[in-house]
Amino acid sequence: MNSETIPQIGGYHDVRVPLTDVYELAGPDVFKEFEGKGGNRNLVVMPLVLSDRLEETKKGEGSGEYDTLKRLKEIVSSPRENPREGVSIYRVSEGLDLALVDRPLVDPENFSVTGLEKVVADNFSCPENHPAIITTRPSLHVKLSSRGMRVEDPEFLLIGPDIVQEGIIQGNDKLLAKLQEMLVLLTNWLKNIFLFFV
Repeated sequence: MNSETIPQIGGYHDVRVPLTDVYELAGPDVFKEFEGKGGNRNLVVMPLVLSDRLEETKKGEGSGEYDTLKRLKEIVSSPRENPREGVSIYRVSEGLDLALVDRPLVDPENFSVTGLEKVVADNFSCPENHPAIITTRPSLHVKLSSRGMRVEDPEFLLIGPDIVQEGIIQGNDKLLAKLQEMLVLLTNWLKNIFLFFV
């Protein structure tokens, strides 16, 4: 991984590198959740080797991997904002750019998160000189944090009181209809059992 040929790219409030587990769980919502707020623009970096891994593990339409790849296909059909050797940057929204990183910066045969973090830190101006590696995997948190990397949970995937309350509000009508349907089925089932024993 050689990063000497590309000067640092800046102008981003934060630089994040979600790993495949985040895309598998969140799908293309990753691109909404990592948008910059209040006029700030963030950058999500994805090495093409991770898109290959999503392709290998996709479970079909409706899976996080499939939906992410479908969204990536839409994004790359738009013009590249700032093409450079090994880096293609696309505007996802006013608050988010996506950088796809490939050879010569990232070698798929020798890929590692540690190497990726160094490539991103060398090529993009990051807060604290480190991009945020985003993963849900505790073992990676321990391993990467112990190496001095900035590792974060995808907070939007964590269940908290706000998310539960939002789910309750959004699910009330559907949930009530389903519960009423189940109540009718249960009542009929109990009547049949009663009649069977009488």
